[in-house]
Amino acid sequence: MGTSGSYGGSGKTNWKKARDAVRATIGGGNGSGDGDPPVPPPADQPDVFDLLNWIGEGLRSDDSELRRPGELPRVPLSQILATGVAVAGLPFLGRVVSGNGTDRPVIPGARRTGAALGGGIAIKSGNQAALAELGLDLAELRDLPPRIQTQRIIDQVFGASADENEQAFKEAAIIILLRLLENPEAITDYQAVIRDAVITAVYQRALIEIQDQLIEGAITESEVKERERQIRELIADVIRAQPSMQLAEGVPTPQECSHVMAVATLHAINALRVAKDETV
Repeated sequence: MGTSGSYGGSGKTNWKKARDAVRATIGGGNGSGDGDPPVPPPADQPDVFDLLNWIGEGLRSDDSELRRPGELPRVPLSQILATGVAVAGLPFLGRVVSGNGTDRPVIPGARRTGAALGGGIAIKSGNQAALAELGLDLAELRDLPPRIQTQRIIDQVFGASADENEQAFKEAAIIILLRLLENPEAITDYQAVIRDAVITAVYQRALIEIQDQLIEGAITESEVKERERQIRELIADVIRAQPSMQLAEGVPTPQECSHVMAVATLHAINALRVAKDETV
């Protein structure tokens, strides 16, 4: 996706170690040609859990909210959406300024992704009251194609622009929303929707930092895609193994999805941090 590490990654120690772990895990491109043996899948290599650990540590180091003790607070949508006040039918302009100037926030992006998913769920369930939380009108959106429905939700939640870190969550929201809205079947497992969004968001966010190392030594685009798939599946396996997220009874609203997505992202990052210990 478009969030690939165009700036080469941050200079933080944890992310440097993550990039070193990528090189160790995939062999820095060894085996890509000249008769070299093929690189084995990451799961067959001992460095893979170092990689997961440093991805988790890198994400935690990026956001002070992930390092605070206690539970994540519930944050009202007025503090999550791009300009705070929802006005039906109008896109939000600008972007949220989060963090303290040194953070590269993770949890705010997770909250916005969750709010966007709540909008998709509201369209699928025909819940005007829930959709109104985002300043959107079900009557206007119901018969639009899924891609336009997705764009309307994304514009309302994320605004017209986003920096590279926010873009990772924006792309994750687009991927899951399209999958949700293009599926003619009713939603039966809301926890699975949130879980898939967490996997996608964590992967997209990590990709900003490690994309250059995934490309190193690759001969073809398909080889890069395979490396990306392997890393994503490793992240997904760890996150899927976590306890189920707790959603309120009934159809979750954008507010509820926003909070659950944030909490689930925190748990997922902590799970990556201890993935190596869990295998010992």
